Amino acid sequence: MEKFGKSIGPLLEHKCHFWENNDSLLSKRKQIADFYASQPKRESCKICDSDIDSSNPSFTKMDVGYVLCGQCGQLNGVYKDTDEFVTYLYTDSEGDEQDDDEIDYGEEYREDDRERYDSRLENIYIPKAEFVFEALQEEGETPAELQYADLGAGSGYMIAALEELGADTVSGFEVSANQVEFAQQMNEGMDINLIESPEIYEIAATTDAEVVTMIGVLEHLQQPTKVMETLSQNPDVEYVFLLVPMFSPSVLFEMSFPSVMPRHLVAGHTHLFRESSIDWLCEELGFERRSEWWFGEDMIDLVRAVEVTIQETADDEIMDLCNEMIRDAVDELQLVLDEKKLSSSIHVLLEST
Repeated sequence: MEKFGKSIGPLLEHKCHFWENNDSLLSKRKQIADFYASQPKRESCKICDSDIDSSNPSFTKMDVGYVLCGQCGQLNGVYKDTDEFVTYLYTDSEGDEQDDDEIDYGEEYREDDRERYDSRLENIYIPKAEFVFEALQEEGETPAELQYADLGAGSGYMIAALEELGADTVSGFEVSANQVEFAQQMNEGMDINLIESPEIYEIAATTDAEVVTMIGVLEHLQQPTKVMETLSQNPDVEYVFLLVPMFSPSVLFEMSFPSVMPRHLVAGHTHLFRESSIDWLCEELGFERRSEWWFGEDMIDLVRAVEVTIQETADDEIMDLCNEMIRDAVDELQLVLDEKKLSSSIHVLLEST
């Protein structure tokens, strides 16, 4: 099953702070890029482990080089995702890498958190869960009767979405204590567990869930291929549902507008997938691509880049015309890229063979 496109309107609502806080977010991204560039050079591909020539990058962005793997095609940052970098990115206050689409967690629950949480759940995660159910039904399964494990569960959105559609057994595992606490505040009794980063491999090996979901997680792991190999060797795991970022026009837009905060290839996204690298994982580890949903945020990135660039020199009338000329056609423009499988992300259900 192949599906293409999704209305971008709800995503624009959730990303308005990208426009409002461009300068501070850009500064944060530059800081992270500088720290990443201080790490040792990468010698092998993040996915297939074949040798890469980090001294001869395919292009440079924010003073970080990137190179395409000659074997699987993965786009690799030329520096290693060291323990030091991961600690800086996900733990230290310096990097403070938290999904910028997420709620800004405070120490205390706020009334508007409930509204924002529910809006994000309804607009972004319920459609993902609906696609998982539809894809599993295509395989002859009864989705509500299966067990699910969500690795990298964040604030529990995917767990909540699957449960809302009727799944009875859903467990989540997350490394951020703040996000686990917030998920439990938003969802009383949710089965979401705080873990240390290395434990994800043990969970992949021992879970008895038939379906494992990883939404924007695989690209953040130090050893993404290891967790996929572990899942493929677990006899209980029948399906793996992934959302991963792809090498897409968003990267080109980010390179073309250096004064606009990059969303896609930056910070925790030190590498990007391509169809060829996904195929490599499947062929080498024993998975088959069963259902795919292609939709990206490339046009949001372009709209934001244009509007942020011109807003200081254009009056309100011109900005309104910009909205009419670009925003009103953004779904149709994005669909062209999606149907050509050039999206900035792919949702894919893999079957373990």
